[in-house]
Amino acid sequence: MDVFIKFAINFAVSNQKKQQVMKKVKLLFILSLLFCLVPRAITKNTSLNAVQERNISLSESWEVVRGLPSVEASINYEEELLYVKFNTTFDNVNIEIKDAHNTVLVHDLVHPIENMTYTISMKGLPLNKGYKLHIHNQYGEATGLFFL
Repeated sequence: MDVFIKFAINFAVSNQKKQQVMKKVKLLFILSLLFCLVPRAITKNTSLNAVQERNISLSESWEVVRGLPSVEASINYEEELLYVKFNTTFDNVNIEIKDAHNTVLVHDLVHPIENMTYTISMKGLPLNKGYKLHIHNQYGEATGLFFL
């Protein structure tokens, strides 16, 4: 490859500029390789992580939401659904899904009844992100967190 580049430059450029052009050509070649290989590596890792998370989380295990012992949450990556199970005396409960920057992506106001399971669709959200399920009553009390 290097010989071919030198051969092409010999015909196109005078002797004074050969070294400058050669350096630029090599730099462009290296940059083109980086732009071709790096996005593929990122895509491979992202899809691999998503598959690994899906395989781990299909067991439908329920976890107690930190700070709220009467609330449990479970996520099903295959169906892209989040289940929240309530056993609380609050009249109104705010359920929010936030991203790593605390931006609210999903917000629902729920009027829970005893032993209620509430379902939230996560369709459209990338499933390999670190989301937080944030639950609190209308006064902001009893905040609970569940890391998805």
